[in-house]
Amino acid sequence: MKKIFTLIATALVAVGVNAQEVWKASDLTFDETTKELQGMTISDNKAASYVIPNTANIFAVGTWEDGATAVTEWLSTQVDPSIYGVALKEYTFTASTEHVSLKAVSTPNADKTAAEAWQFAGAEDNKELSADGYPTFKGYVKANTGNPSVGYYQFVEYNTDGEEVNRVSDVIWQDGSTFLPAKGCYYEFTCSEDGPLTIAVFWPKNLAVNTIYIIDESTGGAGTAYTRVAGSAVTVKGFRNNNTWEKDPSTGESATAGQVFTFPLGDDGFLSTSPESGQDNMNQPLFAYVTWNAKKDVTYMVMTPKNQPGLLGFQFGSTTGINNIVADAKADVNAPVYNLAGQKVGKSFKGIVVKNGKKFIQ
Repeated sequence: MKKIFTLIATALVAVGVNAQEVWKASDLTFDETTKELQGMTISDNKAASYVIPNTANIFAVGTWEDGATAVTEWLSTQVDPSIYGVALKEYTFTASTEHVSLKAVSTPNADKTAAEAWQFAGAEDNKELSADGYPTFKGYVKANTGNPSVGYYQFVEYNTDGEEVNRVSDVIWQDGSTFLPAKGCYYEFTCSEDGPLTIAVFWPKNLAVNTIYIIDESTGGAGTAYTRVAGSAVTVKGFRNNNTWEKDPSTGESATAGQVFTFPLGDDGFLSTSPESGQDNMNQPLFAYVTWNAKKDVTYMVMTPKNQPGLLGFQFGSTTGINNIVADAKADVNAPVYNLAGQKVGKSFKGIVVKNGKKFIQ
């Protein structure tokens, strides 16, 4: 059964004014035979990446916990460490609207194929993300693997039973770094005008240890740490796992299925809410609209250091005024009326509506 989620009417003012400027991941095309995303650009990733076979070295038990350090130290002892270097492939696609340009990057691990670089998922009816004043999204594009990092190491170590185990270790990007991730999965957004940018995301589970990072790329580099958009500057609205167990943070009452909540975002990038007792690990995926005020010609990188978020789409809107709202004397006065989510509404509905293909305030 399809679930429709309702937000307060004030959201119409925030992002509904240019509601037609929307891009949806569901518009992407995948080849039916190869399963590859059409229109991808493929290039060599420039990150320092290495594959150490077991014939060269088998590392000690527990190396994977900080594999980057151990493998780097081992490589420094080799006469020619470049023989273990591997050229990872970077798979990029772009999309744009009038004011927004998107660049999506996926750098899979060495054992992955082009078909695994980008995949489409989440198109089931009960995973639809929809709310008054926001676009309706169904389905998201996601990278198969590749955490945002500055390096990649694949090696073999012994486990506690003395058996050989294949491991992968990334040099994970750290908050406060003076450089940006060189590989992995991330999305870059650039707006040609100031205004609120809303992206619709699927954040995988383990939310208690995953952060939502929106990095302002104009702030760092050359020894200066990059800063993030976080805390009260970001609004996160959505639902987790159909909210079958969660309580409404404002009332403490059990939520109805599909209820949309506001999830406060801390300055550290972690989500915080009031989950039901026994569910405080927040081990549930998140479908949400994430909004912040984007600056003109500034590129924002969106990612999480320990996972690969899915992207349902984005919308750009302006809070400086309501535009494209006109009267047409020739229009059919009996034509049906729809809200900005595409749902048919009656005369009692208040807000911005679409009638005869034009927007009005009812």
